[in-house]
Amino acid sequence: MEEVGKFNPFDYVDISFSGISPNGRLTITQNYEQEEMQYIKFDADKEYSLKNGDTVTVKAHIPYSNKEIFVEKYGAILGETKKIYTIESLPHYITNVEEIPSDTMDKIVAHGEDVFRSYVERKWAKPENLISVEYIGNYFLNDKSPSFVKFNYLYMVYKISAINPEPEQTIDFYYYVSYDDIYLSDDGTCTVDFDDYSSPSSEYFSIEYFKVGNYQYMGYNSLDSLFNNCIVPKIKDSYEYTSSIKK
Repeated sequence: MEEVGKFNPFDYVDISFSGISPNGRLTITQNYEQEEMQYIKFDADKEYSLKNGDTVTVKAHIPYSNKEIFVEKYGAILGETKKIYTIESLPHYITNVEEIPSDTMDKIVAHGEDVFRSYVERKWAKPENLISVEYIGNYFLNDKSPSFVKFNYLYMVYKISAINPEPEQTIDFYYYVSYDDIYLSDDGTCTVDFDDYSSPSSEYFSIEYFKVGNYQYMGYNSLDSLFNNCIVPKIKDSYEYTSSIKK
């Protein structure tokens, strides 16, 4: 009886992980330059919604109808049919604001202020009436599910002081600039999409303004109203929040 050899299919396949934890995904890439690989199929017990620390079992097999052909043609059977992989080093969506490096947080604070000042220059009848813009803290929301809609939100909150022309008086109000899906890479790089942010709006169903006399201001005249409109609806869904707001 002729001795049958063993062929290790895992020598000719690349198992890779990509995406951002906990929404990573698995890719199986077979090297079909190795002729035997055309007869072999791979299956994983989990391919999506992967996070760092997860283990994935990948199995190799030859479909039943091809088993005899494989043995006759190559004089071998599969030497290894299962391999377990541990996911590590994927970038991950942050789950608390303390994960954001201080230099990145400084950039976020500055960007939020720039967003507001740009709005004033473009929209206010008298931009010179702006007195000050003070960053007073943030609300950070983390998705507990996760639902894969948005994994996190960061609301940067600013206290604005200005002079209202008519009736002439000093007013204080609150403005936010928010970012979402902030993530951290294995090398410590924090990624924030500064081109994709939200701020108070009067469009569609979002009415975030108040009036003083004949003048309209985008924002909120109290922190409570900002919190109730922006944060409470998300808490009612699946988010938990922390606050660093200095009142």
